[in-house]
Amino acid sequence: MRRRNLIASGIAAATAAALAAAAFGLGGTYSKDHKVVEQPGWPKGLADLANSPGRVNGYFINANDFFFYAGDAKACGEFLDRYAAFKDMPLVLILHPGRGLTGGLGDPNPAIPFDWGLSIVRRGWGADMPEAYRNSPSQVVVTVNLYVGGRVSLNALEVPLTVEVRSGGEIERFVAHHEAKRTLLAPPADRQ
Repeated sequence: MRRRNLIASGIAAATAAALAAAAFGLGGTYSKDHKVVEQPGWPKGLADLANSPGRVNGYFINANDFFFYAGDAKACGEFLDRYAAFKDMPLVLILHPGRGLTGGLGDPNPAIPFDWGLSIVRRGWGADMPEAYRNSPSQVVVTVNLYVGGRVSLNALEVPLTVEVRSGGEIERFVAHHEAKRTLLAPPADRQ
């Protein structure tokens, strides 16, 4: 009976360890020189885009990959031209104010400046494919995030017309928050 309990305890411990690893996931950092290889479910050529010149850092969390690049408007435009060549998936450039900073995975003090980033997020791992692309063969949502406080001048940047441009929303949220506070401080109309 004691041997049976030891075996059952061992199986329970191994199962708990496996479940904990699955729950917490895996992650790691890519050096700027790390050669990224095509992953299952990636559109052909996505690894080449991830290996573009100017990459300063990258990391992965579970099945999702994030890469960061430094360069001027010309370099970013060339990157976007290569991005725009992908078919059967949404192509989105999201603009953010300020300067991007990255570092090692989990690094509380990121110190590597970057101008734009490439996010490759698997369906079901934090990304939903937009309705228009639900039947797409692509298993990933691939987005470019551009920080406009660095070396990329929007006046000099040419974005391919097949790429949708969106705001990251930071400025709009700030303005809305400020205006909500102003509304609270405004005198009532009957006291003016």
